[in-house]
Amino acid sequence: MKLLSTLYRNAFLRPLLAAIFVVVTVDFWFETNGLPSSWHPQVKAILQHAGLRGTFTHLRIGVVNGVVILNPEFFTDTPIGPIRLTANDINCRPNFWSLLQGKLVIDDFAINDGAVTLLQTDPSEVLHTTVSLAQGRRSKDDRFHLQVKAACEGVNFTSAFTLANFSQITSLLDENRSQRQNRFNPSAQASVASVAKLLKQCRWGENDAFVNLKATLDCLEPSQFALNGDFSLGHALLGPIVITKLRGDFNLRQSQLAFTRLQWFLSRSEVVQGSVDFDLKEKTVAANLHGQLFPATLLHLARIESGSLPQIATLTTPIHFTAELPSSPLEWQKLNPRLECHFNTMPLYGLQIHRGRFVLVSTPPTIAISELHLSLNPANTEWVAGDLTFNLDTKTVAAELNGELPVFHLARQVGLQIPIAWFGAEKRNLKLHLDMKESPIASWQQWHATATAEARYLPIRDVSLHNPKVTLELKNAVLTMTNATAGLPGLPPDAVRITASTSLTDLVDSKPTAIAFSARVLAHNPGDDADSFATALDWQGEAIYDVDKHRLSVTSHGAAFPDRIYQTYETPLKLPEGDIVGQIRCPKNPITFSLEVPETEVNGSQNWKVLGQLHSDGGGFGKLDLAEASCQVEITPHATNFRDLKGVTAAGEPLALEILIQYDPFVLTLNNITLNGRPEIAEVFIFSKQAKDIYQQIWKDVTWDPNHPPVVNVSSLVYQSGSTDSDWLLTMASSLTAKNALYRDTQLGDVALEVHLDLPYGLKVAPITVTRPDGDINAEVAMTFAGTPQCDLKINKSEGTVDPKQVLLAINPDWISFLEPITFSPQTKVTCEGSFFLSGEPMLHLRGTIDTPQCSFQKITAEQVSANWALSSNQVRWNVLRASYLGGNLKTSGLYDLESRASNVLLIADNISLDQFSTMLSMAEKSEDASPVPGVIHAECRLDILQGWAGRPFHVEGNGHLAVRNAELWEVPLFTKLGQLLEVTTFSWLRQKQDNGLGKITKLDADVEFLGTRLVVPQFSTNGTIIALSGQGEYSWEKDRLFFQVSGEALKEVSILSFVLK
Repeated sequence: MKLLSTLYRNAFLRPLLAAIFVVVTVDFWFETNGLPSSWHPQVKAILQHAGLRGTFTHLRIGVVNGVVILNPEFFTDTPIGPIRLTANDINCRPNFWSLLQGKLVIDDFAINDGAVTLLQTDPSEVLHTTVSLAQGRRSKDDRFHLQVKAACEGVNFTSAFTLANFSQITSLLDENRSQRQNRFNPSAQASVASVAKLLKQCRWGENDAFVNLKATLDCLEPSQFALNGDFSLGHALLGPIVITKLRGDFNLRQSQLAFTRLQWFLSRSEVVQGSVDFDLKEKTVAANLHGQLFPATLLHLARIESGSLPQIATLTTPIHFTAELPSSPLEWQKLNPRLECHFNTMPLYGLQIHRGRFVLVSTPPTIAISELHLSLNPANTEWVAGDLTFNLDTKTVAAELNGELPVFHLARQVGLQIPIAWFGAEKRNLKLHLDMKESPIASWQQWHATATAEARYLPIRDVSLHNPKVTLELKNAVLTMTNATAGLPGLPPDAVRITASTSLTDLVDSKPTAIAFSARVLAHNPGDDADSFATALDWQGEAIYDVDKHRLSVTSHGAAFPDRIYQTYETPLKLPEGDIVGQIRCPKNPITFSLEVPETEVNGSQNWKVLGQLHSDGGGFGKLDLAEASCQVEITPHATNFRDLKGVTAAGEPLALEILIQYDPFVLTLNNITLNGRPEIAEVFIFSKQAKDIYQQIWKDVTWDPNHPPVVNVSSLVYQSGSTDSDWLLTMASSLTAKNALYRDTQLGDVALEVHLDLPYGLKVAPITVTRPDGDINAEVAMTFAGTPQCDLKINKSEGTVDPKQVLLAINPDWISFLEPITFSPQTKVTCEGSFFLSGEPMLHLRGTIDTPQCSFQKITAEQVSANWALSSNQVRWNVLRASYLGGNLKTSGLYDLESRASNVLLIADNISLDQFSTMLSMAEKSEDASPVPGVIHAECRLDILQGWAGRPFHVEGNGHLAVRNAELWEVPLFTKLGQLLEVTTFSWLRQKQDNGLGKITKLDADVEFLGTRLVVPQFSTNGTIIALSGQGEYSWEKDRLFFQVSGEALKEVSILSFVLK
C-alpha cells in the first residue's frame, strides 16, 4: 500500500501539483502582467475577425478575472456608419467549460469609463456617447442580463437588456457579420446625423433629458426582439423650435415601434399629445395627435419657409388641431397627414379673426387647406371661406376664397384714407371672391389670380349704387380691372363700366408705370322707349405714374352726351336741378373732348391741373341753341376755366367768351363776352331764378332788328353762390349797341347803353344813349332790391325828342287809360328824374319837364307847351308854365289820382281868340272867305273832375269866371241867333231907324259853375251901344241841351225887353 501510495505521490500527485502550480503561476502572471505584447497581433486578428478593429495597451487573461482589456480603442461598421469604442478597461469572463467545448460563452461582462462615438465626416454630425456603467451577467437559465448607464449629447440613458439563450450568441454574431455589408443604410445614417445635429443644438440642464428602456432578445429567435421604455426631454432646441418638455413611452416589437402617451410641450401655449407608430419592416408610419401650436411652428413642421408667409409666421395665437396620419411610407414626400384645426381671436393680414377653422391635408409635395372658414364677428356676418393648396416642391400656391367683409371699414383700420363723407361710417359688407391659379409663392410676378368684389347696393354720399361689381385679374405681373360696373335705381346693372390695366413690375421696380383705362356710361336714348339705353360717355386714356417721384400724368380722349347723362342720373344721383351740367344740350352729336393732366405730385398736392379741349356740333346751353362751339379748359382743385370759348348760335350769331368757375365758394365768372346777337342769350349763364328774372325784365319789351343784331360786349359777369338758394351775388359790366330797336312797339332808333348788375342789391343801366335824327337822348336807369325794390329813372336834358307817353307807359302799361286821350308832338323833349317801387305799393316819385310844340287832350290842343310834371304814388301833377292856346296864353296846374280817377284843375287863359274858340266849339259853320270874329277871351276856373264815378263818364264840380273883350258878340253864332230873332219881332222898327241894327256888344262877363254834367251860368252881363244883355242859363253836355234866360236893356229910345231864348 505504501508502494502504491508512494507511486501515487511520485507518479501522479506530484506532477499534478507541479502542473497546477505552473498553471496558477502562469495565470497569476497573465492576470497581473498580461500577455506579452508579441501576442497582441494574434489577439487583434481574432477581434478583427469578430468585426472589431483597433488597439489596446494591455491584455490580461486569467481564471480569476477572466479577460481584461486595458485602454481599448475599437472601430466597427454599423448600418448608420463607423463607430469608435473606447474605455478604461473591458472585463469579460468566459464560461470555462464552454471554452473546453470550443465555444465562447460570456458569463460576466463589464465596461468601465467607456465612450461610443458615431463617426461622421462633418464634425457637427458626430454623435458622442459616454458609458458610465455597462455590466452584465449570465444566469443559470442561459439569460444574460446587461445594465447600461450612458449619456449621449446630454441625454441620460438607463437601460436593461435581457438576452435569452445567450450561449448561442456566437452563431448569431457570425450570421450578422456575414450580412453586415448588406445592412449599411445611408438613409439611416443621414437620419442619425440629423439627430446628432439637433442634439448638439440642445443645452440640457441636469436631469433635463433621460431615456429609460428595457430590451429582450432571444438569440435563437432574434426576430422576437422587444424594446420598451419611456423618455423625457426638456429645455431643448429642435431646429428653430424650443422644446420645453417632450416625454412619452415607446415600445418596439417585431419591427413595430410605437410611441404612446406622447406629450410635447413647446411652451405654455403649445402642446402636442398623441401617439406615433412605425413599421420598421414595411418602413411606414402612422400617427394620431392633438394639441395646439403657433402658426410659425406649423409652418416649420410643414417645411414651409416662414419668409414666404411672414404675416402668418409672426402670429402668437395658438391653433388647436387634431391630426391623423394614416399608415404612410416613412418618407417625407409620401406622408399625407390630415389636421383638423380651429382657433380663436387672431389678427391676420389686418383682420381681427374672431374664430376660424380649416382642414390641413398633406399629400407631399402638396399641402391642402380645405374647409377654411374665418369669422370676423360672433354673428358670423363677416367671414372668409375657401381652399388653398401649397406645393412644397415647386413652392407654389393655389387658392379659391369667398367671403363677405366690410372692406371700407377694414381699409380704414389699416390706415387707408377712405372718406367718410363719401362712403359713410357704417359697416357694409362686400361679397368677395378670389380665384388664384397655381402660382409661385415667392414670385408675385408669376401670380395668376382673379378677384371679384360686389354688393347688392353701396351707398355713396346720398346715392345708392345697385349691384356694384369690380373684377380684377393679375397675370404676368399685369394687374387688370377687367370689369367695374354699377347700376342705379331704374338703370341697368352695368350703367357705369370702368376698365384699367397696369404693369405691377414697373410699379414695384419704381419705374414710370403706364395705366391704361377706359370708362363707359349708359343713359336713356331720347326718342326711344324708357328701357332703351345707349352709350352716353366713351372715355379712354393712359396715365403715367412715377413711383420714385410720386408724380402722375394723364392723357385721354372721348365723347359724351352731358345732357343725356344728367337727365338719366339727375334723380338717382339727386343732382341739383339747376346745375351747370344740366344746362348742356346735345340732341344729336356728342361733345368730343381730350383731357391731359400734366405731370404733378399725387401726395396730397393741390397744384394739379387738367388741361383739355372741347368741341360740339349742334346742341346748346340752357335756352341758347348753338350751331357749333369749341374751347380750351383748365381744371384745378379750386376752379375750372374755359378759355377761348367760341361758337355760333343757331341763329348765326357769333359768340366768344371766357368762363371761370370757382368751387368754394361757388363763383362763376364770364369774361370778354363778345356777341353779335340778342343780349338775352347771356341769361343762360345766370343760375339764380331771381337774378334770371331780373335780367329777363331788362330786355322783356325790347325787339331787335334781325337785319341789324345788337353788338354786346360783357367785360365781366360774376355769379357767386353761397350755401343757400338766397345766398348769391351777381355782378356784370356790359355794353350794347343796336340799330332800329323797338321798345314796346316804339321805335328807339340807334341805341347804345351799358348794363351794370350788382344783384341781388341792384342794377344800373347807364348811360343810355338813343340817337334820333334831331339829336341824342341820354337817360339812366338804376334799380335797388334791398328792402323794397325800387327803380330810379333819369332822362337828362338833351337835343333828342321822345314821346312822354312812351316813357310813362314803359313804367306802367296800365296807365294807358289815363294817357290815351293825351297826345304829344314827335318833337317833344322830356326830362325825367325820380323813382318808383317795383313791388307792393307803387310809391311812385317822378318829376320832370316837357317842352313840346304841340300837346292835345282829346279835342283841346295847345302849342309851344312848357310844363313841369310829377308823379307821386298814384297822383299825376302838372304845372303848365306857358302854352299857346287858340292864339292866347294858357296856364294850368292840377293833379289826377290814377286810382280814384279824380282830378283837381286850375285853368287860367287870356287872349284866347274868340273866333278860334267858337270854331273849336263848332257853334257855327264858317266859310273860307268869312271874316274872323273879333274878340278875345279871358277865363279862369277851378275844377274837380270825377271820371267814371257812378257810371258817369265825367262828373265836374267847380267854378270860374269868363270875360270877353273887344268882341262883336252879335257875330258870335250863339248871339247871332238871338239877333235874328230880334229882327223879326217888335224890334224891327229899330232897325228901320238905326243904320247899325242892334248896335254893338264888345264885352261880356260871366260867372260859371260846373255842377256834375251841367255848366251853369248864374249871371252874365254885357255892354252894348243899343242893347245890353244879362241873364243866366246852363248847358248839359250829357243831354246836349242849352237853356238860357236873357234880359235885354234898351239903351237910348228902347224900352226894356224880356225874352227867352232856347
